[in-house]
Amino acid sequence: MTDNTNKDQILQNSATNEPLKKAEAPKANEAKPSWSHINNELSQALNVWDDLTKDLANKLSPEQEQVEKMKRLLGELKEKIEQFESK
Repeated sequence: MTDNTNKDQILQNSATNEPLKKAEAPKANEAKPSWSHINNELSQALNVWDDLTKDLANKLSPEQEQVEKMKRLLGELKEKIEQFESK
């Protein structure tokens, strides 16, 4: 096989497995990601993550809210029982 045959085998459309035409071959500079663009997106994602964790740090889950409500109700019931017993 010649080098041209190997290049044609490498340059195939991944969806149809057909060789790409030379005009369709991706350019080297288009395939490389822009590091500044990626860095900006990661920075934004980190900022969103920080904001969400700050907002949710003191928030109770629904189960925790129910436990706190039950503790409060049991405390009130205990106080009423103590008042009833002391009379």
